[in-house]
Amino acid sequence: MRIFITGATGYIGSALALSLLEEGHEVAALARNPDRGGFLAARGARVVRGDLGDEGSLDRLCEGAEAGFHLAGWVKASGSPADYEEANVAGARRAFEAAVRAGVRRVVFTSSAGVLGPALDGSPVHEDSPRRIGFLNDYERTKAQAEILVPGFLDRGLEIVTVNPTRVYGCPVGPDLPPYTAMIDRYLRGKFLLIPGDGRSLGNYAFLDDVVEGHRAALARGVPGRRHLLGGHDLSYRDFFAALARASGVERRLPTAPAALLYAAAGLAGVAARLTGGRPLLTPAWVKRFLYDWKVSSARAESELGYQITPLPVALARTVRGLRDRGGY
Repeated sequence: MRIFITGATGYIGSALALSLLEEGHEVAALARNPDRGGFLAARGARVVRGDLGDEGSLDRLCEGAEAGFHLAGWVKASGSPADYEEANVAGARRAFEAAVRAGVRRVVFTSSAGVLGPALDGSPVHEDSPRRIGFLNDYERTKAQAEILVPGFLDRGLEIVTVNPTRVYGCPVGPDLPPYTAMIDRYLRGKFLLIPGDGRSLGNYAFLDDVVEGHRAALARGVPGRRHLLGGHDLSYRDFFAALARASGVERRLPTAPAALLYAAAGLAGVAARLTGGRPLLTPAWVKRFLYDWKVSSARAESELGYQITPLPVALARTVRGLRDRGGY
């Protein structure tokens, strides 16, 4: 099958692209910088230079494709509201429009579990859970706005299946270490020093290999117009690092960082960014987000897509082994 991928040089996208290439599919990969897509070109992908703001490059990407995956977007913890809106909303619209012009039948759209909000009553969030609080950052807000675009394109004949990954970890195949994999890597290297808050807030951690298979299953079996949460294990920070210690054989004492300290650090990061003209690495909105519980149910993906969650010890051991091989430590 001929398949296009936006975000193909990113964390999930690169792993997805390689898995499709290994199975013999023809893959067209969008890359802002072709050098970053060199590892995909070496495996047989057609790398198209461009980005979500360039309709011409999106048309070249989608040309001849039968299906596609739209993963690209603004995922950084900092940026202006306009940055998020341009990449995550306008960019999604342009990608879908290009797919329609090219006659693509089916697209899997990667949104985020964050659009559904935290679990406030102790029960896991599911795909139809009402959001109970306002959006905590521009990333959540704009991903939710992009999902609102889907029905209009369904009416135009484009079958869009939405997937909503949680906190994804696993050894990357591309050049970058995304946040939760970087957290594991820093722990192994002795550079992760503090647990946020009291360490008891819950997050849902999904293994990269599972999420890639979830994307592929969504393309094959997902119902257009439905969203599917691609999650893993609900764990507190304390439990996550305890499991990581067992999987890696590395035990480290990690003190907690009170919320007040995190907010103060975020404030200082904001001041430094304003003085230097850069972007803060930590913002108050992101601190607030990580102090909530984010319990998630992947029951729909399991029943409708055949989604499978790798046992935590196995997933962490494979991640640790991959990072050690990659980093030479």
